[in-house]
Amino acid sequence: MASSSSETDNKSQSSTPYSSYSLRNKTYAGRNKFYFRVQDKLDALRYTRFNFLRTMEGKDFTIAYVQNHGFTSPILFENTDGLGLCVPSEEFSVNDVCLHVGPNRILDVIDVTKQVNFNMTMDEWTKYYTDEKKDKILNVISLEFSNTNLADKIQIPTVVEELDWANYAWPGHLKEGYPFVQRYCFMSVEGCYTDFHINVGGASAWYYILKGIKVFWFISPTEENIIIYQNWALTEKKSRKFLGDIIKECSRVSFMAGDTVFIPAGWIYAVYTRMDSLMFGGKFLHSFSIQKQIRIAYAEESIRLPRELRYPRFAEMLWYVLEHYVEHDSIKICLAVDAPRTSTQPGYTLEHLHITKPEYGGIIAIVQYLFFLPHRERNIPPSIDAIQLVSNFAEWRERHLDDIPERAADGISFLKKLHQKIK
Repeated sequence: MASSSSETDNKSQSSTPYSSYSLRNKTYAGRNKFYFRVQDKLDALRYTRFNFLRTMEGKDFTIAYVQNHGFTSPILFENTDGLGLCVPSEEFSVNDVCLHVGPNRILDVIDVTKQVNFNMTMDEWTKYYTDEKKDKILNVISLEFSNTNLADKIQIPTVVEELDWANYAWPGHLKEGYPFVQRYCFMSVEGCYTDFHINVGGASAWYYILKGIKVFWFISPTEENIIIYQNWALTEKKSRKFLGDIIKECSRVSFMAGDTVFIPAGWIYAVYTRMDSLMFGGKFLHSFSIQKQIRIAYAEESIRLPRELRYPRFAEMLWYVLEHYVEHDSIKICLAVDAPRTSTQPGYTLEHLHITKPEYGGIIAIVQYLFFLPHRERNIPPSIDAIQLVSNFAEWRERHLDDIPERAADGISFLKKLHQKIK
């Protein structure tokens, strides 16, 4: 169960006793890169004044819900019932992760105190994590395990499977170039802190906490907040400033083992580990937050985020999504056996597929984004005739101008309908 109350924060703290030495290290004082005390941010009451978190039951968070209400606030699910999410039992450990991804898997590890990255093997990491006498605070937050045996242990939430562009827009025959950001394992020891950030490409995310306690600070992605974030990210002294103190509204929430949290596109957040934790999650782009995803792509450009830290093949993904929406916006409906046939309608009729307002505005935003990209960064897939596609877009824009929202919100995503049609 999650809580934004200071009372719960204190209970969590008391259940995890700190020595003065470990507390000093875990709050980044003295010799480390941060010049604020994380403990102060854990105790501050100002972060309990705002609550962006919505609590739902898994059975209610469906495609129809997103079509009707959108996905714009973080959502907590206190159990996995109805989510379609399958995870290992709580006995599953870092030793089991090692067994399933292989002891020689190279991990990118963060030294939290020094804020430097280095490599370790999974075997070396397991020995470190299970050692009761740790002399460093290390964190693993980038172990993508889609191509390992661990993938068989995790079933992604149903709504994510159906929303994710990587599943329905990316060509199946190009799997080798697939954007693998769907399955991550996060292994953090007590005291790990990840500073404020936005998911790559403005992607939405889901996290399931198998073990431990996590504290999140949330900042909503208003235009004002994104601009403040950009300026903060560009300053060389950002480690001196806790972004939550600069923003007007910042919320702190503690998440416990068994909680699942969904974070929408563009949200700015930081994470602290109160107790050694093992967490699974993934990132996904989707059609109901396109404008926010593109806004974050612009933000990444403005802060000069290295290409390798952005959503893989982002522009190519946008081309594929655009092609699906513009070129395949109707489906064939079979006629009755005794219905009249013509040379132009041999046994079927075409049904116009309605789309929601966020999708309509999003597709327009994609065209504008791709058009203004420098030519060398457009990354047009060889299979797409960009000139013809953009030409067809003008007709598409008129065709969907008066789409009926109620007919679009039928509980099946537009891309899934096309996928079923094309198959």
